[in-house]
Amino acid sequence: MYRIHSLDYLKLLLAVLVAFGHTYWLQSHMSALVFAIGNGAMRVMVPAFCIMAGYFLHSAAMRGAGVRWLYRVLGLYMFWMLIYVPFWLNEVNGLTSLIKTLLLGYYHLWFMAGILVAGFLLLALRRLSHLISYQLEVPVLIAAAAFCALAGIAMEYVNRHSPSGLPLDFKIA
Repeated sequence: MYRIHSLDYLKLLLAVLVAFGHTYWLQSHMSALVFAIGNGAMRVMVPAFCIMAGYFLHSAAMRGAGVRWLYRVLGLYMFWMLIYVPFWLNEVNGLTSLIKTLLLGYYHLWFMAGILVAGFLLLALRRLSHLISYQLEVPVLIAAAAFCALAGIAMEYVNRHSPSGLPLDFKIA
């Protein structure tokens, strides 16, 4: 597989825009137009990152380099967690809080932690299906994707429409 430079440029542009979107400049210059464009753009950029990350994981997995891909993402995650140490270290107030911050990521680094977990699960499901039968790979991955989609829709529905007050955005001590 050859490198697609336009996707690299798009990832760089999206990274800059996401970083800009997380600044407080937009909040201090908020108007209806800035809100609509800013929120709309942010709602498109994160899924675009997910799609590109999935595309590159798929191509790496097809070449047999999925584990190497995971190590590269882990390295990037650790690099950015080290860069942000001055910001998140003051918020850590115990071992549980430290573990939570390292596993879930600091602020907007949740994305990289999520990509790591998703990549690991995808590679593990592929490996498990290959141990049973190579023909099971696609059905197993489709079933897992359908399960995750339905679980996400159900949680969103409960969060938005249930009068029970069930807190889905719980805090870990």
